[in-house]
Amino acid sequence: MLPAIRTLASAKLAWHLLAETVAPGAAPTTHLRVVKGVAKQVVRRAKKLLSNGAKITGELIIQLVRQATQRLASTPTLWSQVVMTDAGVPELPPLYTNGVELGQKRGLTDRTIRTHIQELKRAGLITRSKYRGTNASYCLWINPDFVWETAPAASESAKTSPPESAFLSPSGINLPLIEVLETTRSSKSAISQVEKLVTAREVGEVDKTGIPFTGSAGPQPGSEPGAQTSKSGAGGAGAARAERFLEKAAACGTGAREAEKRRLVEWFWSYAKAVIYKGKVFNAEAERQAKNAIWFGVFGAFSTGEPADWEKWRPGLQRRIELAGAWLARNPSCYPAAPYAEVLAGCGYFDAGNDRGFARTLGWWRTEQARQRQGAVERALDEALTELHQRRRLDAGQRRVQASRRARQKDLLELHRFHHTKLARLGGDDALLRLAARLQAEHIRLS
Repeated sequence: MLPAIRTLASAKLAWHLLAETVAPGAAPTTHLRVVKGVAKQVVRRAKKLLSNGAKITGELIIQLVRQATQRLASTPTLWSQVVMTDAGVPELPPLYTNGVELGQKRGLTDRTIRTHIQELKRAGLITRSKYRGTNASYCLWINPDFVWETAPAASESAKTSPPESAFLSPSGINLPLIEVLETTRSSKSAISQVEKLVTAREVGEVDKTGIPFTGSAGPQPGSEPGAQTSKSGAGGAGAARAERFLEKAAACGTGAREAEKRRLVEWFWSYAKAVIYKGKVFNAEAERQAKNAIWFGVFGAFSTGEPADWEKWRPGLQRRIELAGAWLARNPSCYPAAPYAEVLAGCGYFDAGNDRGFARTLGWWRTEQARQRQGAVERALDEALTELHQRRRLDAGQRRVQASRRARQKDLLELHRFHHTKLARLGGDDALLRLAARLQAEHIRLS
């Protein structure tokens, strides 16, 4: 039996979720912008995995490969020559194209298309490419997950489909002709469903034992299957479809938030094991207890902030783990406590109230941050005085003055305004007072 082909909407959704993920190591940044004398704090979003242009080009390539796969599946002679991959799915046909052809479809140049293809390779959509004929034409192979259905969805559709039929649908499933439209609609609904990761907190368990790494995937027991059944009433079919769409969107958002929480906890625990608990082996129960302690003691059960804010915590937490590892390296006779409270509550290394555990590193990290800010202010002050002196020598007509590019391009007032804004961002009023004192001591006048 042929595997099911994703619907176009399902393939686009999967591609959108991948393209909108944040690039590894990227995080939102904040800076101050002065507009008409008023300072405003501007937040720049974290860099995405793909640019918008590469995202649209990838969507076009998925559509073209999906069309070629449908033509291949509807031709028995060609389908008999398809090779199965190690994952148990048929190998996708290559996309025979070139930069000029794709550029005409997108309204872009050949050079821009080549840049997009490189981005798509790094993102994992294009798995292999090969030039053919000249360097202008090539074959592209994409990730089969964006074309073929996953194994669970395919097996479920096989259960619901009739066993025998004389007709072959484009999705590769034998169905009676009279039931093709109904089955296609139901398969779209099944594809659009997103599994919700239900934590124990959501089902009413408020104690810390087994939370949150004992929840089961799928809807909660006893929940109404409202999104699975068609509704009729005063709103009609359009209102029912709109209501189902809102329910699916809410489920997708909740599942994404829970997945982000679990991903951060998993990352933290993996890094802590490599730095703090070197060489120590934990069984499955200890792993679960440690993750629960991290969930509550380090992340505060994610009771504050949004996913963008949670990602901002990563650099600070990573540095705190490194500080703890450095302290243990300097004190080889000391050992960290168990990651969770084995006997007395609150005595685990990652418990929030344990001042001798991971919570102690918060003070170390803040002290280090303060020293780094102080060093940045000192370097900015030295740079400001140096460039202002250079500008004064240039204004005095001195020859052979070694000056920076900024000191040559800006006059004295513009140069002072630039360094004034920079120091205000780095050190606030204290840094500005120190700048004024240094200017007075160096006899630098701006008028």
